[in-house]
Parts: sequence; structure tokens; C-alpha cells
Amino acid sequence: MLLNIIVSLLLLINFAVVTPAMSASPVQSRDFLTATEADQIREAQAIDKRIEALIVILDRRLAALGVAQDEATIKQTAKTLERYGELRTGTPNELLADINNTVNSAADNIDDAAQREQQQKLLSKALKKLQLAAARIKPQLGLISGKATDDASRRYVAEILETLDAILAAQAPEPKPSPKP
Repeated sequence: MLLNIIVSLLLLINFAVVTPAMSASPVQSRDFLTATEADQIREAQAIDKRIEALIVILDRRLAALGVAQDEATIKQTAKTLERYGELRTGTPNELLADINNTVNSAADNIDDAAQREQQQKLLSKALKKLQLAAARIKPQLGLISGKATDDASRRYVAEILETLDAILAAQAPEPKPSPKP
């Protein structure tokens, strides 16, 4: 009997404390990739191809934000419509969150590939592509930072720039020598 009362009290306390906290939390954030983009990432098994796909997605988010890009990138973004679908829409903060998540995903993919021997040969190539994209994207984000009107936008841009700096500073690990037969 006493045990039932204690369990009931614990459930009541849990309901009274956890339920309001859950309802006060912000709405679940959206997935940073569209379904079509996620399919492209899944299909790109080799690290260099996966990084290429993530770079395309970064360019698409910047285009959706209306950030000035060079002519080649604009043409490339137009060519991706069939393969990657329509450009993602959303508020500036949603698009910046997508960019932040995409940059972090690219960095995580590089880190994961560095741990896998079968990806070692393509790692330097993938890292170089990502660094070239980071160097190209960084000044564009500086423009966004200057125009940011709220703390959330500035925070997203700062996080993205921090990750881009880490990518630019990264060096591919030396390939491990193959064992002699």
C-alpha cells in the first residue's frame, strides 16, 4: 500500500515537473537536409564524393539566403535543381542553422574518414575540396554577419566561421605505409 502511494507521488511529481518543461521547449528544429539531399549524401559513399555533395548543399543554402556568389557557383547551383531538388526555403535563421549543420557534418565526415583506412587515399582530396569551399564561403558569411540583426543570426555565423577556420587549419594525416608482404 505504502509502495503504491510512493509510486503514485513520484509519477505525479514527474508529470508536474517534466510535462511543463517539455511544452516550454522550442519546437523541434527541422532536418538540415531535404529528403532529396539526404539521398544524395547516402549515395555518396566515398569521402570525396560525400564532401562534394555537402559543398553543393552549402552553395544551395547560400543561394537561398541571397548571398552574392561567383558566376560559376550560380551556374552550378542552377544545374543541381534536377539532382538535388528545389532550393530550400526558410527564415534566414533556419537557413543559417542548415549551413551550420552542413559545415559540421562535413567536418565530422572528414574526421570519420581519417579513422578509416579504406578512406585514407581520398581523404587529402576531400579535405582540399572542403578547404577551397571554406575559403570561398568565409567572406560571404562575413557579409551576412555584418547584416545580422539579431543575436541568433550572429551566433550561427560565429559558429560557422569557427568551424570553417578549423577546416582551413586542418591537415590531412600522413598516409600509413602499407605493410610489406
